[in-house]
Amino acid sequence: MKNTFTVIVLCIVLTSFQCEHNQITNDFIGIWTLQKCVAKQKDGKVNYPYGEKPVGQLLYDEKGNMMVEIMKPGIKKFASANLLQGTPEEILPAYYGFIAYYGTYKMVPDSNLVIHHLKACSFPNWVDQDQRRYYEFKNKQLILTTSFIGLEQYELTWQKVE
Repeated sequence: MKNTFTVIVLCIVLTSFQCEHNQITNDFIGIWTLQKCVAKQKDGKVNYPYGEKPVGQLLYDEKGNMMVEIMKPGIKKFASANLLQGTPEEILPAYYGFIAYYGTYKMVPDSNLVIHHLKACSFPNWVDQDQRRYYEFKNKQLILTTSFIGLEQYELTWQKVE
């Protein structure tokens, strides 16, 4: 009888954990639009690396795939219609004003941590790397925060596309 009770309690706990984990995963699934990207420095200064009104999209699917693109609006078009014939003066602002990557993601149980495993990235140093993001759902928005990258910690606010 005692063993049966222990098994029943264990099943309830595991089922509850699985339901909670599934709900968190389901909350992530979908397309998100970037609302804000802020870089906070250790000394308290704040800047907007992609401008005060960045554009971007984040996708999480039910199979564990993800992708993100972020761009600073207003970057001047290249004089050439061929993307491989930009001048250094055209290429540098385009590079500094854009980041994109895709890969897989996994949730870390009992934490507010999602790990993006990058398969490709516009910043080649991140390819095959894990990028850790702390998440919070607030006012129907997803807030992703990085650890400090150099001297800055990034906070990105996303709104789900309904």
